[in-house]
Amino acid sequence: MAGAEQILHCVCGATRPAPVGMRTLSCPSCGRAMTPPADLPTPAPKRWLLAAATLVSQLLAIGLFTLALLWMIRHGDRSYLMVGFLVAGASGVFAGGSAHRGWTGALVGCAVLDLALSIACLSGAEHVKRFVAVPVVKLAPAFTRVDLAVAITGVVAAVAATACLLAIPQARRFAAWHDQRIEQAARRRG
Repeated sequence: MAGAEQILHCVCGATRPAPVGMRTLSCPSCGRAMTPPADLPTPAPKRWLLAAATLVSQLLAIGLFTLALLWMIRHGDRSYLMVGFLVAGASGVFAGGSAHRGWTGALVGCAVLDLALSIACLSGAEHVKRFVAVPVVKLAPAFTRVDLAVAITGVVAAVAATACLLAIPQARRFAAWHDQRIEQAARRRG
């Protein structure tokens, strides 16, 4: 098979003939490594909705964790409910990070947590308002519209839950792209 050639491609668009056994060569135009067409890196798929949904979901989870921690410190309440809020908040932060990297199970978990938070806030329950009011009044004594803050949080949580569900296709595309990159790297290393 002596004399057989292949065409190597560069990201800048240049091509160059090379012997079949050669996997990389320097680009005459830009100096970067040229590879066979199958080995060309593909750009990462767009995931702006996924990034926004996971960010808001993580911020809501941080808020839940912080409120539960402040409640526990202020009132000395170490009930299973408060510990559950702490665990849910911490889980939401870690699930948001995993979802941002393309794990759809974590993204669904973020959506469920955001939906539960939205239902709790929009239900108008007095214990939810008291739960939020204690640290808010302590930090900003002049702020008296706790019910408005709880309602806004509920709406933001509902939007975040919807965005998480709408971002599932982006997460799947990103995970497939990431897996493809790992396969290409494994093939290159032999």
